[in-house]
Amino acid sequence: MQNHTDKLNNFKELHNSQNPLILNNIWDAGSAKAVQASGVKAIGTSSWAVAESHGYTDGQKMPIPYVLKAFQEISSAVSIPLTCDIEAGYGHTPDEITPIIIELLQLGVVGINVEDQIINTGKLYDITEQTRRLAAVRKMSNENGVGLFINARTDVFFIENDTRHISEKMKNVLERANAYADVGCDCIFVPNLIDIEAIKTLCDKAPIPVNIMQTPNGPTVADLTQCGVSRISRGPFPYMHVIQQLETFSFA
Repeated sequence: MQNHTDKLNNFKELHNSQNPLILNNIWDAGSAKAVQASGVKAIGTSSWAVAESHGYTDGQKMPIPYVLKAFQEISSAVSIPLTCDIEAGYGHTPDEITPIIIELLQLGVVGINVEDQIINTGKLYDITEQTRRLAAVRKMSNENGVGLFINARTDVFFIENDTRHISEKMKNVLERANAYADVGCDCIFVPNLIDIEAIKTLCDKAPIPVNIMQTPNGPTVADLTQCGVSRISRGPFPYMHVIQQLETFSFA
């Protein structure tokens, strides 16, 4: 059985732009065990799928005690590194975010996703505010003497009412990537970015590894690997696929 430090180091090494980490994101202990059995080397949750599988919608609607219980059950069911999606940290201020970090560290979680969208507003935290939030997460993990892989998600391409040209959005993404790296984040996650040239530019210029969410009609794994992506997530799509299969299941 690996200790936390070994798991964390292994998880960091899996972020390789030549051979990216691919995460078929899971939602409960059963799906985690199934994905682990497939031979993968790490597991990540999807906040959307975790919420839906427990009868809630995404957007921090699931009560945090239930979220933590789900993470505990998942962590207990698998032996490989686990990273958890905590949306925007279930709080606004650094002091509001850090309690969940302590809980996750106690569960043995090696990584988190934390986003810069102000939940249910369609707006982002400004860069200064978000870096303060992320710096508090890093400080808390350091003070507890337990390492934590911080996957800093930026929702620049997830804001529907943002009509700026892609070049302006990319300027914002790169500014955030640099700011988040400066406070100790390990990876930059940009969901809904599907433009190949923009992804390649991000991989070339970002100071930390890049995580992209693969979508059904977006770039392939081969495309993303060629761009230099170090981590490929499937987000809620595995859950959606399973539910679609369940809706039509029959022995007939």
